[in-house]
Amino acid sequence: MTSTDLMGMIYYFGLKLEVATSIIMILSIGFSIDHCTHIVLAFINASGTNKERAIKALIEMGPPVARGGFSTFLPFLPTMILAKSYYFTTFAKMFTAIVGFGLFHSLLLLPILLYLFGTVNQHKELPNIPKDVGNTGSSQT
Repeated sequence: MTSTDLMGMIYYFGLKLEVATSIIMILSIGFSIDHCTHIVLAFINASGTNKERAIKALIEMGPPVARGGFSTFLPFLPTMILAKSYYFTTFAKMFTAIVGFGLFHSLLLLPILLYLFGTVNQHKELPNIPKDVGNTGSSQT
């Protein structure tokens, strides 16, 4: 979804689809997956109802994801303010959009979707397996 939103922002920013924007579009796939993966993993590992699991996922992984997004965005502030080059300003605009949409999708939209459509937690306790299972009892000493 982040990549789709970014394509709309290319039009909104008045940019053309060329080498610089294409490279950043490819990079956006990794960023969009990265933000959401942390929330989904925390949701999968949490126990309880979907609502409780979504809340636990946000409490556990929301702050680190937000800090990661902020620390990704922070280096682009001087570039956005000071740069005059087309490539630098394009890179800064698009990365700002990537971080903004990535954080929106992972911290707001994804927990709602997991709450509504997430699977029921099916963690099952593994049976107690004795430590000597598989040991034939013959030792070669």
